[in-house]
Amino acid sequence: MKKISFTFVFLLIVINLVSQKIDTSKGYVAYLDEPLMIAETDLICSYFITRRISEDIRITGSQEMDFDRVTYIDNDKLFINKGSLDGYKVGDMFIIIAKGKKIRNPFTSKKLGTYFLKKSLAVISCIFENTAVITLRDSCAPVELTDIALPYKKENTLRKKRIDYKRCVLPRSPVEGNVVYTNLYMDIVKNNTGAESYITIDIGKAFVSKGDFVLFYKNFKKKLPPLIIGSGVVINPQNTNSTIRIIESALPVNVGTKVVLMPEIDEKKTGKDIEDEVPLIIDALEDMETTPVEEKTLELNLLFNLDEKVLTPEQHSEIIRVKEFINSASKYRVILRGYTCSIGGMEYNLKLSQERVENIKNLLIKEFNLDESLIDTYYYGEKDTPFDNTTEEQRRKNRAVNIQVIGK
Repeated sequence: MKKISFTFVFLLIVINLVSQKIDTSKGYVAYLDEPLMIAETDLICSYFITRRISEDIRITGSQEMDFDRVTYIDNDKLFINKGSLDGYKVGDMFIIIAKGKKIRNPFTSKKLGTYFLKKSLAVISCIFENTAVITLRDSCAPVELTDIALPYKKENTLRKKRIDYKRCVLPRSPVEGNVVYTNLYMDIVKNNTGAESYITIDIGKAFVSKGDFVLFYKNFKKKLPPLIIGSGVVINPQNTNSTIRIIESALPVNVGTKVVLMPEIDEKKTGKDIEDEVPLIIDALEDMETTPVEEKTLELNLLFNLDEKVLTPEQHSEIIRVKEFINSASKYRVILRGYTCSIGGMEYNLKLSQERVENIKNLLIKEFNLDESLIDTYYYGEKDTPFDNTTEEQRRKNRAVNIQVIGK
């Protein structure tokens, strides 16, 4: 009985979508009068998954003497472990986040990063040399003493007319992926999400930007065309993934739901202009099979001798592979991660790893004409090294810059 009911509902949806008449005077898309696509709530009350962030600024206590209290909200005053000697002043803003668990792509088992929940904004209301008092405001979730504070750079909301895609077949797009994580709150995963929920897709900022629209679709049977079930907007793109707010969905969006990037369309165009700009994958049901464009990755490890930071001719020749890889890709992102062994002081090693990364970055920009905005740099010194530094062989492997290029 359940199988019959599901089939009946599915057929109703397909019939409804296929029966939509194409009004060529309006083209294949419509523009709905909902200009605020990304609101303040999306920016300060959502979550993100990233591999590394600074966890230096911590909440250390409360002004209250109630030791039984464990959560705090708007107007509560808390202490952080940074003060005027660290360059902060009254009026500086922070966003309070909670650290969750590490998230992996369920389809590739590769690490997406660590989950971080945005909880509240805070402003420094009183400053001392080595500590400061912050006052919570615009709280979205209760703040705890174990949470992290990040300097807050105000993000702009986004006013953009919402695209209502009117075809029942997918637009041609080189960017396709999957929903890899659905969130309810911290470690509680919501299996079936709908409109206004936040989810994560395995497409990073090399291919999507804040404000881009995506379509969700599902493949039910090989002989049936893909079924478009909803749309979403990119809220927070990271290197390995992006947080999406679901705009609408006819069916639940869950892990494994397919995603395709909606091509940008000039809203002033109509009719045949839009038909040409948004080519269809197929014109008949028998041609519905699609072949997604595969993501390509190039990874290099450049090893340095002890205390050295200048590139050798051999390393320069190795980096040429990056240029060749990028020339074969339509879009790309370069990620540089610098490390050192444990010999020497921590501050010295951190600076050394930074100098190695910056030397490679400058070479990519000046000699290969790479766009600086598409290069992400990280440097860790002797912290979080790939190897454990227990032997000289392990230490030699840690004197390195890892170059990762993601392209399509």
